[in-house]
Amino acid sequence: RVDELEFIEENPEKDIDWKQRRYEIAKTVLPCFRDGSNVWLSAEEAAKCAVYYADALIAELKKGGEK
Repeated sequence: RVDELEFIEENPEKDIDWKQRRYEIAKTVLPCFRDGSNVWLSAEEAAKCAVYYADALIAELKKGGEK
């Protein structure tokens, strides 16, 4: 029945936890800075790069665009 439904107004920008998303993206891209067993960046450099790429991706996602 329609009178039993609860309609929730969505605000995608408000509903996204960008801090959590930033962590997840950085964690996902971090292994990309290794080539098998060869480490070509220090741990500190790799961490900074992972966060940099996460921030860049989030900036693009926040712009919106085509859905």
